[in-house]
Amino acid sequence: MKKSASTTLISASAGSGKTYQLAGRFLHVLLEPESGGGRVDPTTVLATTFTRAAAGEILSRVLGWLARAVFDPEKRKQLGEISGSGKEPTVAECAEVLEAMTERMHRLQIGTMDGIFAKVARSFGPSVGLPPVWTIALPEQSARLAESAVDELLAGREGSKVRMAWRKFKGKAPALGLREQLMETFEELRLDLRGLPSDGSWATDPGPKRVEAAACAKLRDAVTAVVAPKRGHWVKSLEKLSDLLATPPRLMDLLSIGPVRKLALNEGRYDGADIPANFSREFTPWAHRAREEMVRLHRLRESALVALAERYDRARGAMSYSSGSYTFREVEAAALQVAGGVDSGELYFRLDGRIAHLLLDEFQDTSRRQFSFFDPVLRETTAKGGHVLVVGDRKQSIYGWRGSDPRLLKDVAEVLPGLDRAYLSESFRSSRAVLAAVDRAFEGLPASNLFHEKGKEKPVYAEAAAEWSEEYQLHKSSPQAASQAGKVVLYVQSGSSSDEVRAAVRKQVVERAKAHVDKEQGTLGILCRTHKLIPGILAGLKSHGIEASGEGGNPLTDSAAVEMILSLLSWADHPGHSAARYHVCAAGMAEVFGCDRVPRKATGEDAEAREFLKELRREIADRGLAEVVSGWAANKKWREAGTAHDRMRCSQLVESARAFDEGGGGRLAEFVRRVRTERVENPRAARVRVMTVHGAKGLEFDRVILADLDRGLSAGGRDKVKVRVLEEEKRAVILPSEEDAGLLGMEELVEKGKGEDFMEALSVLYVGLTRAKRDLEVVVGGPRKRENLNLGEILRNQWGWPEAQAEGELEVVDSKAEKFSGPKKAAVPSDPGVAEKVGVAPRSRRCGWSWKVRRHGRGAERYGCPM
Repeated sequence: MKKSASTTLISASAGSGKTYQLAGRFLHVLLEPESGGGRVDPTTVLATTFTRAAAGEILSRVLGWLARAVFDPEKRKQLGEISGSGKEPTVAECAEVLEAMTERMHRLQIGTMDGIFAKVARSFGPSVGLPPVWTIALPEQSARLAESAVDELLAGREGSKVRMAWRKFKGKAPALGLREQLMETFEELRLDLRGLPSDGSWATDPGPKRVEAAACAKLRDAVTAVVAPKRGHWVKSLEKLSDLLATPPRLMDLLSIGPVRKLALNEGRYDGADIPANFSREFTPWAHRAREEMVRLHRLRESALVALAERYDRARGAMSYSSGSYTFREVEAAALQVAGGVDSGELYFRLDGRIAHLLLDEFQDTSRRQFSFFDPVLRETTAKGGHVLVVGDRKQSIYGWRGSDPRLLKDVAEVLPGLDRAYLSESFRSSRAVLAAVDRAFEGLPASNLFHEKGKEKPVYAEAAAEWSEEYQLHKSSPQAASQAGKVVLYVQSGSSSDEVRAAVRKQVVERAKAHVDKEQGTLGILCRTHKLIPGILAGLKSHGIEASGEGGNPLTDSAAVEMILSLLSWADHPGHSAARYHVCAAGMAEVFGCDRVPRKATGEDAEAREFLKELRREIADRGLAEVVSGWAANKKWREAGTAHDRMRCSQLVESARAFDEGGGGRLAEFVRRVRTERVENPRAARVRVMTVHGAKGLEFDRVILADLDRGLSAGGRDKVKVRVLEEEKRAVILPSEEDAGLLGMEELVEKGKGEDFMEALSVLYVGLTRAKRDLEVVVGGPRKRENLNLGEILRNQWGWPEAQAEGELEVVDSKAEKFSGPKKAAVPSDPGVAEKVGVAPRSRRCGWSWKVRRHGRGAERYGCPM
């Protein structure tokens, strides 16, 4: 195999300039002459990154560096260093590459992985199951399609089968919220389970097996004859067993009794004492039968799960096809059908361009399925001598729930021959204080006493921490970043319960945010591990008069003025909506809407209300919703009664109404629903943003308050079903609880899942800590009895919090600013003839037409002339 021209894997820590590296390698590829003469066609370089903003930054840097280098000798020297070629390009070379880039701008392959898959899906269209014309579904549109799919799924005969499968899957009858539970469980999971067969055993199962009546009586007598050890758990267990055997129980219920469970695990002791021989003799066979029953029922759950996923996917896919609206995950699934199914020639023909060089960013967030698409491209690129750059960071892999596998960073080395490894640990973002605190949080973590305390050893966590830290390198600040003064403080709040701790943490976060806003300039990011704490924080900030933006913005309903307009529209759509009517007519703004003579409550014939609503609906139909809402928002009384925030949000509401009109309109209730769910950025709240750590990936803030670290280490919630797909067996397995894993023979899978969850939790902590440029404050709960291991406890332990102290604050690190002389910006010449002066490469003669302008007495007109 021919060695690639340049094959590099870079492990880049947070803030170490991944975008800089990617843009530099892009320039290196374009400026390096090809062996046969000429230069690389920029459209043959595929560069993928995490977000559209990052992709735009790469393109902006490449074009900016080239443009400056055309007229600035110092920039040409820097360009030689940036590209890694060691050779300073000439003016003509820079101009030639810049011209090639700008001429082919529309065909450049710089974007997100989602964008690449969308392009592939559009190119193959119907051959991968997509309609000829389709679009990406907005979140609210996707939710509507999911609801429609579930409604259709639960109707008729199919509905009875779905309810039966759900009963087998959950082990109980469907609840009233079955519709929402189906969507929540299968909207994403359906794509992971697509193509897996169900053996259908769930449909023919008669139900759980029970202990026979005669055997039940015999077992009751055996319990009475047992002389139990004088220990509290033994007495309670035998009492519970006697009650259970009062009527023939389900076989599996026997495993809820401690000593029976121990017998099922082939253990002879319970509660520190030997299990009596007569008890063991009578109950061991039943314990093993109960264990077999447990395994059988668990397999039925898995069979029902796959069947439900298949039915939901079929109904949901039909809705997507008929509407021509697909989620990014659906588009990705369609595009991945191409992997291995076509040769590169057909792929490049469909894409109207070939891939000769590959630059992949954020590789730690790539899934195995996504890698199956890039694997053959990587192999072909290296075989043909192309440039390959893979950039990633094991420490920032936080999308395991979406299938990302950071171990691919190791596996990719097998694909790339002659791989060069590079490590970037110098941060161009964070102050020395922040980086010192980050290093202290993770340094020596595998050997922490939290994992090795006698009697409470947690080897799975120690091993996971060791794997996570394999390539960890201590951070250092660049001179530019070190010019910032920084401070890191840990705030610990006490509480006797998890609810009290959350309330205390939320209160402390709001107080610290208020202190920052009152005294400091710059941006503030309030980051939480989950969404649960965010609404309370936003409400607390609002009560202090602090405007803050949630993740992706907030719904426009954070304005009382918008809420009133939505009440009016809800009333117009549903005249019997008494609450909306009262809100509109009793809030003092009825004059603005023209309903000041309408009673607050319906009385008698209610002619005034009917006439008002009839006229309002006619006006919206004639003028459009946007024009009507705009008239209300422009009313003098309305503007004077509202705040600046209300006026701004009403303006955004008008724009939403305009988009609704342009999309064909519809029921007013549909517009109200869209406004209540759609998030819109608040430009006035740009300084303070409240979001999850996942939402903050790729962002940075002058100051960060990190909270919500006291929850468990698991990536899912308590009731969330954890599923693993065993590719080699083509089977989906449901991960049981830790206590049931031994009975089901799934200890290894559960331990592996715990380790993966812990590594992802550490990555979430790392990403959250490294978003801060100057100052970092972390708010966690205090020490509690029987505290489950959590990120807050890990930080307290690593940063040296005295566990005897219930609450307070700890200054972790404080650093002073260092002097730094920033580079001077080159002055851009204003002479319009600069292109000729610096020697732009001459344009080649081509056939075609160009447009020129002919001026005359009546003005000017364009005309075509041959080139």
